[in-house]
Formats: sequence, C-alpha cells, structure tokens
Amino acid sequence: MATETNLPPMARGDDIKYDILVDSSTVIDITGDIIYMTIKKSATDPDVLADMRRVLIVPSDANSVIGIATVIFTAAETAVTAGVYFYDVQWKRIVSGSDEIVTLLTGKVNIKQDVTHSTEENPL
Repeated sequence: MATETNLPPMARGDDIKYDILVDSSTVIDITGDIIYMTIKKSATDPDVLADMRRVLIVPSDANSVIGIATVIFTAAETAVTAGVYFYDVQWKRIVSGSDEIVTLLTGKVNIKQDVTHSTEENPL
C-alpha cells in the first residue's frame, strides 16, 4: 500500500535527488528492478504528458542491495512552471519478485519559483 506524503518543496531549475527505500521492514536487493517516479500538474494526465518522469533500472550498487534506489532529476528537468504538482513512485519487481507493481509513495510537491536566473544565461 502506498504511503501518502508530500515531498519537501524544491526550487525550479535545481538538481534534485530522491533516495527511495522500497521496504522499511526488511532488506531487499532491488538490483535490476525498475523504479518509476512521475511528477505531473494534473494527476489524470497520461504519463507522456508528465512534467517530470524518471524510469530507473536500478543499478547494482551499495544502496540497491539494501533496497534503496536513487532517482535524480537535473536542473533542466526541474525547470517547469512553479506550482503544486502530484507525484508517485512505483516499483516494478522484475528481479526481486514476480513482475508485480507496487506504488510506494504518492502525494504532492511544491515547486517554488527560483530567484537567481544568471545560471541559465551567464555565470557572472
């Protein structure tokens, strides 16, 4: 069952990283599984219209063997219109299960307007 939680606010145009723990009750190696993180202005929009979306095939690393996947969005990807967005995180258990899909998290994220724009145009 998905945990409903709002993510901390973020500034548009920032790099952002989310460490997703798939199960807090047991250690599960999720190497080779897929994590989907989708952020949309309207929750009912099809995924092809998502404002931000990451499909991550979980690599083999120190985090994945203990059930943590790292989802990263770049500054260019987060340069969306400021406002409140819906998000969810789903886990497709390709290696660790029988292709089942589990929604881990769902909620909202507030993307704040950035103030400094010189990083987009000229570093000075």
